[in-house]
Formats: sequence, structure tokens, C-alpha cells
Amino acid sequence: MEKQNLSMGYQLVNSKFKLENNTADLFFTILSYTSKNDKEFNRISFTLGDLEAKTGRIWSHSQLKNTVDDLQSQNITIENDNGKWGKYNPVPTIQFEDGTITCYLNQQMKPFLLDLKRFVKSDLSTMYALRGGYIKRLYLLIKEYQKIGKRKFVLTDLLNILDAPKSFYKFGKFKERVLVPAITEINKHTDIFISVEEKKKGRKVHEIQFQIRGNWGRFSIFKEHIIKEFAHQKLTTLEFMGKGNTPKELWIAISKEGKPYDFFDNNNQWTDKKAVQKIWDKLYEKREEIFSSPHLV
Repeated sequence: MEKQNLSMGYQLVNSKFKLENNTADLFFTILSYTSKNDKEFNRISFTLGDLEAKTGRIWSHSQLKNTVDDLQSQNITIENDNGKWGKYNPVPTIQFEDGTITCYLNQQMKPFLLDLKRFVKSDLSTMYALRGGYIKRLYLLIKEYQKIGKRKFVLTDLLNILDAPKSFYKFGKFKERVLVPAITEINKHTDIFISVEEKKKGRKVHEIQFQIRGNWGRFSIFKEHIIKEFAHQKLTTLEFMGKGNTPKELWIAISKEGKPYDFFDNNNQWTDKKAVQKIWDKLYEKREEIFSSPHLV
């Protein structure tokens, strides 16, 4: 996918709302058709095929309608610097006809998306790669402070911004369901590498502080490098279940199209999208071993 930037005003990034993964992808796709330098909102129009090409997955008509329903049920609470706040339905009108999606943004949202002086910019493909609405939002919240190198949250304030359920106010649940997966996803797929420090007040975690640096080992760079430099070479062995549920190890190679196959049996190739992604994930986990292998040339 051609690189496409997404720019959001810092007030919108720090506002209170919750989006499921599909809803977040649709919302960010719509916002990507605006520019921080625009003075007015224009009608936004793109095809269902465009949405599928951008997000890398098929959207059924029912899935699209359910996602639109979810997006239009959201109210975003945005606080201004002077303490004032407002609730906004960001995309009050979305139409679908003859395969085309037409959207009109809420005019009251202009201060948070247009003619911006302070904003957070990200690559749209990065947002799609992150799996989960909470993770996408955490990435933007942390990325805002990339140049500073750290960002600290009082835990209850962060949970409020994310509009998290009450069960997440128990830190162990939040850590398991959101924080740990977010660190893994952000470090794998984005331009920043993060770690987190927990700070307690008494026996409970009161604050968390993210340490932020540039990320040069992210998955997209690894994948691009493997395809460009080591296509059709044996990379490493991975274990698979053979006949009779007997484990066997196969030497994995990657084609110039990015498809994995058995190095010693070209007919044994993986084409299923989920299977291909799973193999790439395993290769990424073994990246240090792969790059240190003496047989790679």
C-alpha cells in the first residue's frame, strides 16, 4: 500500500473514546482523506474495494454496516486547554451506494483535524497493522511524546481516556489484556520501541511511564530485508506437525513474492493468508538467529 499519513490534533488524540478494531480502521481511513493544512471539510468518498485494499482484508456488506453503526454510536469527549469540553459524533453521515462509501465529518470537529499547529502524525499502514482498538490508541498517545522520549500516565487517567471497562481498573487485568499485547504489537509494527515502568502508591500500581525510542527492528523492515536480500535461501528450521501428529522440522525459504515454502520441496508451499502470517511471525521471532547464520550469503 502506498504510504499515506494520518494527522490528528493532539486534543483528539487525548480525548475520551473507545473503538473496536474494525471501527478504528474505518474511522482512521476516513480521517486519512483530510489534511492538517485544509481549511474546510470536503465530501469524503472511497470504494469498498479501496477500504479492502488499504486494510488488507475483505469487508462484507453486513460487516461494513455493523461497523458504521458502531462508529455512529460513538461520542468523542474532547477537552480544551481552558478546561471546557464537548461531546462530538465524529462522522454523523455515512452513505453506501453502488460499492462507494461517502462520508461527511462533523463540522464541529474542524479544530481537531484541520489547520493544525500541534498534531500527531502516523503512517496509516501502521495503524492497520496494530491489532486492537486500545492498541491503536495507545500507540498514538505514546507517539505524541516520541521526541521527549517518555510519557507518564496516572493509571486511572489513562483508563478514562481509553474509556476502558471497570474490570480494567484492576491493573493485572489491564496489563494482561491491553498493556502487554500493546508493547508487543507496537515494538513489532511501528516506528517506535517502548518499554514501561510501573510505579506504585502503597501496594497498587498508581502510574505507568513509557520509555520511547526509535525502532529500527520492526517487522516491516525485517520482512522487506529478507525478501530483498535472502529470497530463495534457506533461513531457519520451523517445526510442523506431520502425518500421525508427528512433529517434523522443515527448512524454510521465502520467495521474492514473500511466500514461504519448504527449501527442499518447492511443491510444499503455503498460500493460506493466516498460515503465511504465522510463519512470518515465527521467522521474526528467530530474526537474530537467522541473521547470524553462516549459510546466508
